[in-house]
Amino acid sequence: MKTPAKRIGPRHPRLAAAVYRLTLWLSERLMARIGFHRIGSEFANRTMAAIRERLQRGETVYIAGLAASGMHNTGIALIEVT
Repeated sequence: MKTPAKRIGPRHPRLAAAVYRLTLWLSERLMARIGFHRIGSEFANRTMAAIRERLQRGETVYIAGLAASGMHNTGIALIEVT
């Protein structure tokens, strides 16, 4: 008995890649508009530099972490950095 051929991946890979890039571009802008920024973004880099400066002066910094809902181990964390 011959097993049926299985297709792994999208039927139209170039179309899938283009839609992925478009979706990523749109979601980054929409999430940034409501205050969620991606690591490596200009905003995130400026914020991390400001945090480093405050830590070098001996200040305590509090960082809030939020995991995406619907994912494994979702939750919120408040981290004290000294």
